[in-house]
Amino acid sequence: MDEVNIEEQIRSIVSGRWIVETQSPDPKRRIVIMRHPTQKEMQLADFYKEKFVEENKVNLMSASEATGMAIKNQIWFPHYDELLEELQDRATQLEKDVADYKEQSKKIIAYRNRAKIAQKELDRVSERIANLLSRKQSVFGNTLEYVSERRRLYSIVGMVSEQIDGKPLWNDDFDLEQDGGLLDGLASSYLQNLRTDTSIIRKVARSNHWRFRWAVGKNNAESLFGRPIYDLSVTQQELLFWSQVYDSAIEAYEPPPNFVIEDDEKFDKWLEEKGKEREKESIKKHYKIDSPGHNENFKVIDGEYDEDGYWQPYTEEEKNRIADAIYDQNAPMIRNMQRVTKRRLDNNQGLSVEEQHLRRGYFQVLGWDRIKGKE
Repeated sequence: MDEVNIEEQIRSIVSGRWIVETQSPDPKRRIVIMRHPTQKEMQLADFYKEKFVEENKVNLMSASEATGMAIKNQIWFPHYDELLEELQDRATQLEKDVADYKEQSKKIIAYRNRAKIAQKELDRVSERIANLLSRKQSVFGNTLEYVSERRRLYSIVGMVSEQIDGKPLWNDDFDLEQDGGLLDGLASSYLQNLRTDTSIIRKVARSNHWRFRWAVGKNNAESLFGRPIYDLSVTQQELLFWSQVYDSAIEAYEPPPNFVIEDDEKFDKWLEEKGKEREKESIKKHYKIDSPGHNENFKVIDGEYDEDGYWQPYTEEEKNRIADAIYDQNAPMIRNMQRVTKRRLDNNQGLSVEEQHLRRGYFQVLGWDRIKGKE
């Protein structure tokens, strides 16, 4: 993402608004400005939905009733939902592949063929998705749950859509709207803009274009977005989250290098490693474990006394969890020795075995080579 696109993304996220071009015959409705709803507007939409459900629960078939009839008539089966989800995930990945291959083909001609193959697969998957969605619509399109949710979505659209001059697209006449195509188009745009891809948000969060704004306004979300924090969109909330995450990394005692910060995968791995380090330190403090060096750490883990002074024994699951946490504090060489010891015990099929045999090959690690008789 170049500097211009980052600036555009920042403007889009900060404003919480976007522009929609419609096919409405009314010139005043050709260009519509949409924005993310406030909490009050979301609550109103929920209220209208609940009211509709209460008034129509006798008149409209429920989704469970529709499912029963669809299975009986072999029109729709529950596993179709899983298939649809898998196909949609596949389509998303193929879209990324096609874009990547086309970009690579600018340098390597062989990628053109890969792009064509991926595009054909995407077209095939998209057709299957369309067929399944059409079939699902025929089954559930008139159920109470579907109709009430659609009306909820329309009510949000009615509250957040404006003309280009800032005037509401509808006043008190929203329920009289006859242009179903306009409503569907605006509803689709609203759903598409509910959130921004996380990879884009992370690029924005670590960019210099955003960081200077963040440095000035981090203590007052309203100064950044013009909204109180409870009215922030999902994308705005994610941007705040990742801004704080990058803050903690950059200000860490041992911050990661820039090439790690700029790479999502490398940065996630760095975060994971730091999280494990903090967990180990927390376990050390809780169980009062000293630095292991070349000695094994042991801890009695039968149970503990509760706040009232009563002994509470650990379950087997708790013992295993605590044991794993404690043994994980040992040095890599000691942990490897423990794995070898366990394997030798398992191979001995429950029979007794001398400790010298169990520790064979690790005498020097344990310091036994300096004790007479341990050779």
